[in-house]
Parts: sequence; structure tokens; C-alpha cells
Amino acid sequence: MEFLLVIDLDNDAFQEDPGVEITRIMERLGSRLANNPDLTSKEAIHHGTVHDVNGNRVGLWQIENSKTEIVNSKEESK
Repeated sequence: MEFLLVIDLDNDAFQEDPGVEITRIMERLGSRLANNPDLTSKEAIHHGTVHDVNGNRVGLWQIENSKTEIVNSKEESK
């Protein structure tokens, strides 16, 4: 099983201090995952989007069983 997080840093929320915004996004995502049921169960949420402080969609995350599934999903979301 693998976890993938992709964040596009090409917007205003990342201009002044990208590390602060990346940390904010990861902390928020970490809280969401901590409250998710067993991530290996079928009921668990295995993918989602991430948003910057301004509410813009800036990336995605997902949990997959293989690298091939992750690459295919990333290509489909473009």
C-alpha cells in the first residue's frame, strides 16, 4: 500500500513562505486521516483533494495498493 500527496505550489498562498502553507495543508490532512476508519477497509476514504488557505484546490492525495494505480489515477485527474 502507498500514500501519495501532490501539491501544486504555483499560487499566491505559497509565495511568501511555502513551508508554512505546506505544513498547514499536511496538518489538516493528517487530522482528516487520523479520524478515518481503518485505512485498509473498503469503508475508508482512500483519496481526496487538498486546498490552500484561500480555498483553492491545489492538490490531491490517495492511498493505493500499487504504484501503477497511483500513476493511472494521477493521469486521469489532469
